[in-house]
Amino acid sequence: MKLGTYTFIWLPDNFTEPKPDKFYSKVRTYSSMAYFSWGTDIVGKEISLTWNLMKEKDFQNIQSLVEDDEQKIWYPETAKRLYFGTVFNGPFVIGKSIAGANGAVGVISAVNLVENYVTFNAVTGTFLNGEAIQDDSDPIKTATVEAVNILPNFDVEVFGLSGEYHEILTTNFVYRTNVELKLLIMSEADE
Repeated sequence: MKLGTYTFIWLPDNFTEPKPDKFYSKVRTYSSMAYFSWGTDIVGKEISLTWNLMKEKDFQNIQSLVEDDEQKIWYPETAKRLYFGTVFNGPFVIGKSIAGANGAVGVISAVNLVENYVTFNAVTGTFLNGEAIQDDSDPIKTATVEAVNILPNFDVEVFGLSGEYHEILTTNFVYRTNVELKLLIMSEADE
């Protein structure tokens, strides 16, 4: 995960999912309700990134992003998620290449067997819903793509950072707890 030119040393323990919200208004009338909807949009969504613990040095690096008061590009994921159904011949394995029937290729960087997805990087091409995928292990493992989750990048304003300061005097270890970074999505980034 990156924010501007800063790459996070530790990924957040939690963050708000960057998905569109529905914009609407409702008004009670004498005998019913009036409901107005303007559809969904992600512009204006507030994103909260939280860490239970963070080194003070990392906190100060993020603080400089807040203080420079410039819009940044937020890269929520540097890797992509590929959700799949049943895997034949055993689970996918980290470090193996995974290829789609249409020619897309990626390298598996993480495997989640609870939610049935792999995280991959070094991608060439585009994986498609419903296509067959296979890895390069022996025996070859195969599955069908159920969903591809590739989060876009966003232009954001950084509008808040908080965290409780702690210092262990005997070791001079300084850290922050309950860290929260707040971002405001301005638009999807062009890059």
